[in-house]
Amino acid sequence: MGKSTHRRLPGTDQAAHYRAAARNDHRDIDRLVDRRQNRPLVASAVTPRAALTFAVSLEVLAFVEL
Repeated sequence: MGKSTHRRLPGTDQAAHYRAAARNDHRDIDRLVDRRQNRPLVASAVTPRAALTFAVSLEVLAFVEL
């Protein structure tokens, strides 16, 4: 099938960047909501710096792919 099977939809990386950045911004609120207690940032499975680095790298990847 060639290269077309490996391509992502436009905007997918940008949407993922937004979600990762929003989770980083909302971690203080997530600590207060019971159903969000298992999220990686709240459970300290991921550091805020690592989450932000991941979000920025997704945005850079999205920019390069355009």
